[in-house]
Amino acid sequence: MKLLNSLILLVLTCLISSTQTQYISIQNYQFGGNCKSFNNGSSSASTATCVQDDLLSGQVTIEGFCLLFNEDISTLTISPNSNSIIQSIYAPTDYNCKGDIIKEKDHEIGQCLSHCVDENHGKVYSLSTQPSISFPLNTFVEVFYSGECKGDWKNNFNYLDYFVINKCNVAYAFESLTYTFNCNSTSSWISEFNDDNCINKSGIQIDPLANSCSNGSNNKNHLDICNV
Repeated sequence: MKLLNSLILLVLTCLISSTQTQYISIQNYQFGGNCKSFNNGSSSASTATCVQDDLLSGQVTIEGFCLLFNEDISTLTISPNSNSIIQSIYAPTDYNCKGDIIKEKDHEIGQCLSHCVDENHGKVYSLSTQPSISFPLNTFVEVFYSGECKGDWKNNFNYLDYFVINKCNVAYAFESLTYTFNCNSTSSWISEFNDDNCINKSGIQIDPLANSCSNGSNNKNHLDICNV
C-alpha cells in the first residue's frame, strides 16, 4: 500500500512539474561587431559571445504574447522538446498577431547570437526560459499586465522590459546617438548623449514612475519598478 501511494505521489509530482508555467526571457548585450555587410534590409543572425557585464536590457514574456522581437511583430513559444524558442513572424501591420504566420524561426535556448539592425547598428541577444517572473538588480523595469488595474500583476502578467542602470545604449528611437536609464523611488529618467560613449549629454527626460490603468487605445495596465 505504501508503495502504491508513493507511486501515485510521484506521478502527481511529475504532472504538476510538466504543467508549471514557463516564461520566456530575452537578454540584450553590448554589440561590438561590424554590420557593413547588411544588405537591402536583411541580415541573418550569427553566433556571438554573451558576457554578463555587457548586459544592457531584456524582456520577460509569456508564451504566445504578441510583441516586437528583432524588428518583427512576433509571438514566442517553447518547442515541444524545450530545446528552443520558436519565433512566429506576422505581417508588419498585424499588431495583435491575429493573421497568418509569414515565417517561423527557431532559436536555440542559451545560444548567443548577433543580429544587424542596419548597416551601422547591431545587437547581441540570447533567449532562455525561467520558471518565475524575475529580473536583474540595478534595473529600471516596465511591467505590462491585463486584468484588474493595480491588482496582483503577477497573476495577469503579459510582459516586462528592463534596462540596466547607467549602461550606454545605442539609440534607435531617440534623436540622440546614445542614452542611459536611471531611476529612484519616485521617478525614472533617460539621459541622451550626442556621442558614441555617453559622455557629452545633450538632454534629459524625466518621468514619474507609472502605475496606470488601460484605456481605449491601450488594453494593458502599466507599472514601473526601480529595482536598485
